[in-house]
Amino acid sequence: MKTLIPSRTGFASLQNRPVVLCFVILSVILLTSCATVSREEAATADFGPYPANYEEQVKHFFNQTLKDPYSAVYRIGTPRKGVATKGLIFGGGKVYGWIMPVGVNAKNSFGGYVGERTCYILLAGGRLYDVTNSFSSGQAAFAP
Repeated sequence: MKTLIPSRTGFASLQNRPVVLCFVILSVILLTSCATVSREEAATADFGPYPANYEEQVKHFFNQTLKDPYSAVYRIGTPRKGVATKGLIFGGGKVYGWIMPVGVNAKNSFGGYVGERTCYILLAGGRLYDVTNSFSSGQAAFAP
C-alpha cells in the first residue's frame, strides 16, 4: 500500500518523488542551454560563405508548405551570422550559419490573406532550418 502525503495540489505518492525530482532537474538543464557565442568563438567559427541566392532558397523552402505558394508575399531580411543549438536527441552542439528574418503573407484555403508571419531561417551547410521557436527561446541567436 502506498503512503500518501498531502501536498498543495492534492496527494503525492512517496514513490513518485524521485521521478519528479529527476524531471525538474532535467528540465532546468534543457532550458538553460542557450545559444551564446563569444567574440573569440565567432572569430574562429565556420559560418560558411555568404549565401548568394538565399532569396530563391527561402521561397522554395516555404513553397513546400504553403496552401497557395503563388500568392505568397515575402519580406526577406539580410542574412547575418548566427548560431543555433542542436537538441540532445541530435547529439547536442552548435550549428553555425546565416540567420535571416523572413516575413511571409499568403492566402489560406478560403482565398484570403492571413497576415504576415515572421520566421527566422538558418542557412547552414546548404540546408535551411526554421529556427523561429529556437530564436524566441534563446536557443538560436545572431553572432556578435
